[in-house]
Amino acid sequence: QYNLLDRNNEELLSLASEKGLGVEVVEPVAGGLLAIPNEKIVKHAPVNAKSYFELTLKFVLANSSVHVAFSDMSTLQQVKENVAIVSNPRKFSLAEVKKLGEIFESQKKLLELYSTGCQYCMSCPNKVNIPAIFRLLNLTKVYGFTERAKRGCQALKPEEKASMCTECGICESRCPQKIPIRKKLKEVQVYLKTNTALSYIQKI
Repeated sequence: QYNLLDRNNEELLSLASEKGLGVEVVEPVAGGLLAIPNEKIVKHAPVNAKSYFELTLKFVLANSSVHVAFSDMSTLQQVKENVAIVSNPRKFSLAEVKKLGEIFESQKKLLELYSTGCQYCMSCPNKVNIPAIFRLLNLTKVYGFTERAKRGCQALKPEEKASMCTECGICESRCPQKIPIRKKLKEVQVYLKTNTALSYIQKI
């Protein structure tokens, strides 16, 4: 895994490249989190880009140790956009990559909860929709999309809500990010009401 929000594997990528190994990167846009429009960052980015998604994908591809980036696509339009981005011969310079990294590091500090939406935690026997709940928190905490988060909360099925967690711990044993999921779901329950807007989001 490698993207602008998770650069922990950069040294590993370099080592693999030095040893002549090909590197395949997953989650280049953090499970879709970095595909959400963010015009503020696009405006202040040190490089020209048509979209936030283009910035994040080209950042990954600018790393000379990366040979393949797997980006999930569900529509023909997304395929066309990805092809257009990677077909552009203009790559980010080292200075531009560094500046982008600095911008996102400052943004990452807003994240108390960094979930990529990998869904490894979805072995929940009670069907609590952990990725959806965490995605809603990230939407407002980092990107300020409070209204979208409210609508998402209201759309959750009763069995998917945080209050259904029995603290069995299966989700945490499978989480690659080592997120204290049970603790975070408890925090959500303090504010999250089954038939109301996402009060927790309004408070953070």
